[in-house]
Amino acid sequence: MRLRVKMSGDSVNLISGWGWSKGLMIHFNNNPIYSPKNLSCSRLPRLVNKGLPRNLTVVGACNDLLLYMYQRHEDKFDYRKFELYICNAQTKQCLALPSLDLPSMTRNIGNIGFMCDPCYSRDASSNWSLDETFCACIIFIPYITGEVSKLPAYLLSPYTGGVWREVILSSPLRCELLCKCPITSIGRKLHVPCYGCLNGFDPFVDWSNGTSKDIVIQCDSIPTPPCLVTMIVFFGVFHEQLYMCDREDSGRYRVWVLKDYVTGEWSLRHNIMGQDWIPRDLHLVKLINRRPLFGNTIGFHPATPDVIYVLCKRWIVLCNLATKEMEIATKLPKSSYDLFPGSYPFQITFPVWPTPLPILA
Repeated sequence: MRLRVKMSGDSVNLISGWGWSKGLMIHFNNNPIYSPKNLSCSRLPRLVNKGLPRNLTVVGACNDLLLYMYQRHEDKFDYRKFELYICNAQTKQCLALPSLDLPSMTRNIGNIGFMCDPCYSRDASSNWSLDETFCACIIFIPYITGEVSKLPAYLLSPYTGGVWREVILSSPLRCELLCKCPITSIGRKLHVPCYGCLNGFDPFVDWSNGTSKDIVIQCDSIPTPPCLVTMIVFFGVFHEQLYMCDREDSGRYRVWVLKDYVTGEWSLRHNIMGQDWIPRDLHLVKLINRRPLFGNTIGFHPATPDVIYVLCKRWIVLCNLATKEMEIATKLPKSSYDLFPGSYPFQITFPVWPTPLPILA
């Protein structure tokens, strides 16, 4: 059984992107979940540490920890040389990870996954117990085109000896990588999003004694509903169940829930057409009448899959999928509006006790 960290009542959706060194934190108070007044915005705290680069980009999150990337190459679209840092935005503690120099033919990032169990470890019998050892796993998947059954990747964890190891993610289904879509964790597994399926694997396996050619990770492939090719998709995990939301530019939203992990059976939880939304604010009525509904989707409310937040111009809009009601939650400051084109949501949850990290000297 996996132990859980005790959480406080506050959660955050961090809005960031691959091209920004800044981000916006959207704070939630989980009670009551439907009140838009329990939401506020703040800037991502600037991490000022000795030896830490200034222009950092958020590429992952787990609990209250953020995974930052710093590009060492002059070409901002060339990802062959970069540095990664695990940071706690609350305590300002940072941990520098070993550098990874990619082959010359690898110039673009496909996906980066980040998962950690900061206060727990696993023994030889796969039992989890309290420990002060920080245990994190990072996987880097280079960009690859076309449908493949084997994805080359690089893995870093205590079970790889603390160094980057080249691995192969082997999928029983041929699939095409869904690039720069956040990798989702369910239980002890990371799930790589692809067109038509999710490929899940356990990253906490001891590969420290094997050679690179020996490391072939067999993935569980979960077929997804037929919506990943043309839709905008994001995922959420609630009570160890995976939820997927897809939307069209017309304002139609569908939310699916994975009922059976083994068979890949999904059920449709919500299906709302653009004209079915009920705006509860005059500003929303005017916006809907003038333009297609919604710009960027922020993601699920951290406490429920029945509430999502979207960005409509400079307003963050609460959308209750159960009642089809919309209302304005808050208005963004002007300085934050430029964060959102091409940005991605990362969910952060604050434990009662912040996760400790070694301080970067």
